[in-house]
Amino acid sequence: MKAEDCIKNIRVISNHSDLDTFWQQIVAKNTPTWAAGLAFEYMILRAFELEGAQITWPYTVTLFDERVEQIDGAIHLENIG
Repeated sequence: MKAEDCIKNIRVISNHSDLDTFWQQIVAKNTPTWAAGLAFEYMILRAFELEGAQITWPYTVTLFDERVEQIDGAIHLENIG
């Protein structure tokens, strides 16, 4: 699944109940449309996004047309406390 599709699919989750349901599917290894590990990776980012954090979705870093790193995402918080 492409990154754009992952983002589109995870944004269907719109509340804590949806997050809990998706988590239970991950635990049960019942996420057939997701590649191994991606469901959890995107769920965590979506959870923070639902709480108001600005997030950066996973992306690949290339150098001289060669993939050198995969960044799993980032969470940006303006105000803590």
